[in-house]
Amino acid sequence: MFSLKQIRSSRRWIGASMGWMLVASAWGQNLQVFHDAALSNDAQWRAAGHALEAARQRPGQARAALLPQLSYVATRHDQRGTLYFADEAPTEKDVEARTRALQLTQGIIRPEQWMALRQANAQEAHALAQFEVARQQATVRIVQAYLDAWVAQESVRLVRSQLKAFEAQLELAQRNFKVGATTITDVHEAQAKRDLGLAQSIAAENELQARLTELERLTGRVPDAIHGLREDAPPPGSDAAALADWVERARQLQPEVLMAQAGLGIAETEQARYRAALLPTLDLTLKKGTDQSTGSVTAPTDVPYRNRTTQALLTLNWPIFEGGRSYYQMREAAASLDRAQAELDGAQSTATSTVRQSYMGLRSSSAQVKALMSARVSSLNALEASRVGYRIGTRINLDVLNAESQHVTVQRDLAKARADAVMHWVRLQAATGELSPEVVTQINDWLAPEGQAVAMDPAFSTAASTAMNQEKIQ
Repeated sequence: MFSLKQIRSSRRWIGASMGWMLVASAWGQNLQVFHDAALSNDAQWRAAGHALEAARQRPGQARAALLPQLSYVATRHDQRGTLYFADEAPTEKDVEARTRALQLTQGIIRPEQWMALRQANAQEAHALAQFEVARQQATVRIVQAYLDAWVAQESVRLVRSQLKAFEAQLELAQRNFKVGATTITDVHEAQAKRDLGLAQSIAAENELQARLTELERLTGRVPDAIHGLREDAPPPGSDAAALADWVERARQLQPEVLMAQAGLGIAETEQARYRAALLPTLDLTLKKGTDQSTGSVTAPTDVPYRNRTTQALLTLNWPIFEGGRSYYQMREAAASLDRAQAELDGAQSTATSTVRQSYMGLRSSSAQVKALMSARVSSLNALEASRVGYRIGTRINLDVLNAESQHVTVQRDLAKARADAVMHWVRLQAATGELSPEVVTQINDWLAPEGQAVAMDPAFSTAASTAMNQEKIQ
């Protein structure tokens, strides 16, 4: 469960996150800027913050029931009427009575109020866990959206480059066919690859537009540039601890687990409150006041009086029977406690599974990145060799086109694998409750200092549409 230090530090973090927005705005539209903008724009996180602030008021309310209660009471009582005394004539009576009292009450034995205070602290811890869950989920969403936009941007860049290469190969095939150096088959193959590349480029642009729209929805701002992952950035999780350590931390520190633990604490204190309600209470009351009256409506003559009194009372209250209500309350509390325990077991099981999946995904993605980086070099060598072979006649046109496609596919898969590795690292941090703003700053340091513009290229899209219309006409 959250400590008092964690509960107090969360308030400072809320204010610090707003400061991050002002500092990060000078860096350009990198991940830090979008992350801070997403937090301020995320309704779930803001709602969790307000719920936490409301829950922070409950311990004070519960503690107030244990502190002295001081009150001042003043009354005025007027009586008018016609009174008959024996055989005498009726008498009109007008009597005024006033009281003023200062009363101090201090609970000496109040077991139910003490349990209420413990329950209020558990409710505050539960709200803090909900706040952490909302914050980490918002962080995961924005990092995922940012990296998805970068991968889509890389895909657009690569397919555009591929399309230009296909067009150049088509022109070369057409020139060679005109001079009789090749067959019409090479021209058709190049034309088919070029048309496929055109379709892929349009699909890639649509995918990029969708990713940018999602990023805008989360952050409330239109992205102009995306900073991609640097080639020399350290691999995520290179210094990660053993899987068993991650699992143990997740079972103890994951916000969902902490929220379930707080829920168990609430259920336990609820049961304790019902038990404490059956115990006697003892209160001490000190009262000092003044009573005065102009007379009495029941006496034939008015005798004004005024007196001052000081009272000390001990009040013992011990409930004996309440119609069986406490019996059903105890049964309800026992069922709630069993439910809370089951939720805690489920949260710990889910935390273990999430950590294992993220850990293995991180290892797999890191290995895939290394393999794809080697494959990128190999595919580039194969492409250059195919181009040379085509010029000297040892390779055909289709070999060059396939090598070009393979090289682009490897680069696209590499960008996707690098983004997946970062996301597995982020989810692993979230699974252990360690996805702090410092982790976002660390990921931001892995990005290139210069961003790439993500505005759609109208000229390219227009040319693509025109080319497709021309192909339909032909």
